[in-house]
Amino acid sequence: MTAASRSIVKSVLSKEQAEGAGARVRRSIGRPELRNHDPFLMLDEFNVDKRWMTAGRGIVHSEMPVKSQTRAHGLQLWINLPKEHKMCEPQYQELLDGQIPRATPEEGVVVKVIAGESHGIKSQVYTRTPTMYLDFKVAANKTV
Repeated sequence: MTAASRSIVKSVLSKEQAEGAGARVRRSIGRPELRNHDPFLMLDEFNVDKRWMTAGRGIVHSEMPVKSQTRAHGLQLWINLPKEHKMCEPQYQELLDGQIPRATPEEGVVVKVIAGESHGIKSQVYTRTPTMYLDFKVAANKTV
């Protein structure tokens, strides 16, 4: 793993809002403070397993909250397709949490590879454009 120092350019607070039929999300990208952030259209934090949908020329979907005894957690990131893929065939992929491959580069660090590849582990999610979508879980005493 190569270390790279980066600085924070902009920080935007996610705000909770209603979405759909009773769902609550915390939205950051797509709010008035952070628009026109191409290729990223919207980023929501909410409770669900992983789904990868390519709208292409059009797809109908609904997201209905499910009552559960355990708390689930997820992210929804909308990525703009390049012009040549705008009218592609719609596609839908679902990954339950247990189906997402994980890398453990060191003790106390777990990387869920939702899309793309990390630490020699590759996601089975098909993306039309090169996409790396990783979920890091880092123990309190560790750094990445």
